[in-house]
Amino acid sequence: MKPNMDIVEDHHVVLPEQVED
Repeated sequence: MKPNMDIVEDHHVVLPEQVED
């Protein structure tokens, strides 16, 4: 369950502006 959290945080940091777009 640790790799999943890493991926979720990475995705949020990779496209933080695209999520709001």
